[in-house]
Amino acid sequence: MHPREPLNNALPNSIVAITPDPNAFYCINQFSEKGDMAKGFSLISRVDSLWNHPTPVEIDEYYTITSDVNLTMSFDGQVLILSAVRHDSRDMDLYVCFNKSGNSWSAPQHLGTVINSEKRETTPYLSEDNTTLFFSSNRWESSGGNDIFMSNRLDDTWKNWSRPVRVVPPVNSGADDSQPYFNMTSGYLYFTSTRDGNSDIFRVRIAPPQPTEFTIRGRIFNRKTMDLMPNTIVRYGIANGPKNMITSSDGFFTLKIPKGVAFELTPEKGAFAGLTETVLFRRDYYFFQDYYQIDLWLEPLEVNDKIELQPIYFQQSKAIILEKSHTELERLATILLENPTLEIRIEGHTDNVGQPDDLFRLSEERAMAIRQFLIEKSIGAHRIETVGQGPKFPLTDNSTDELRSQNRRVEIIITKI
Repeated sequence: MHPREPLNNALPNSIVAITPDPNAFYCINQFSEKGDMAKGFSLISRVDSLWNHPTPVEIDEYYTITSDVNLTMSFDGQVLILSAVRHDSRDMDLYVCFNKSGNSWSAPQHLGTVINSEKRETTPYLSEDNTTLFFSSNRWESSGGNDIFMSNRLDDTWKNWSRPVRVVPPVNSGADDSQPYFNMTSGYLYFTSTRDGNSDIFRVRIAPPQPTEFTIRGRIFNRKTMDLMPNTIVRYGIANGPKNMITSSDGFFTLKIPKGVAFELTPEKGAFAGLTETVLFRRDYYFFQDYYQIDLWLEPLEVNDKIELQPIYFQQSKAIILEKSHTELERLATILLENPTLEIRIEGHTDNVGQPDDLFRLSEERAMAIRQFLIEKSIGAHRIETVGQGPKFPLTDNSTDELRSQNRRVEIIITKI
């Protein structure tokens, strides 16, 4: 099957990394709605069988001097290993980026001169243990072309690595061997090689099978009525870290999560509060069942409860909503459309930097901007009241920039159900 747009188009298309979300992948290049292309990476995702238009992946200070670029993502979605030519490269070198939030990443940092040589280091693959890195290189230890090497991470800085070791034959040959992918569950290393004249895919078992993930089958219930809840979002990810998202159309979902990592799962649906469950499967345990059954619970919201939203961002010192917050406000509009008797109060809050009158005015104007956004999405104006609280109700003591940022917020309070 050859998918059509937006997954494939007239421009180059290539998947480079699998994300923790089984329905989302990273691909090379960035694509505008007008059909233009720029250097970088994009996220492609699907809901049911429909693919969304690629959205840009933001990497601080990203550039590559040549068109060659490769990338791998850690199993927990927190680290990228990038192969690129940059100003501190000797040739094509390996770099690390750390997740900031969502699809936003820190600037690439050079992995050092132990793992990087004066030759080309390309096509990295980080194993599911988050420690073993496979890559291809034509460094002096190679057999004349590109060979596959492996190295182990020595600490949590991601800058200290063991000296790379060339993987023994039959993996490497006198031809070009590249594109390693190691499946710990089966013990097979998959790779490409030109040993037979063409670039073909091969596999060799290099280790005993080591299952590193476990299947979760989940159900989502209304805690009050005990009914299954269709059309529900489940946010999941490592504890206290960024979250990925899947959609359950029928109240059931299936996920694979890594062993040895605490994962949080939270259901999300309009006019409900989702209760978070934490799951941890120890690496050193053998689990006899094929999957683990988990139930997630949604509590119906009541009057004076808050509808939890991701942060809403505005232009600095203005009441202009930034485009990156439109998706979250559209979700709020959907909640109101699905619950036609629901009425809300939008409360704007600020930190304590500035004149009190200006802060109260700004918080009110920002609440009004959200109200206008919702009205334009066909929400009745009578269902939305606004209030500017200024700096009256801080969440923190405003003693640092980070704490002040927590006080600059918008809260949605239910006034009628």
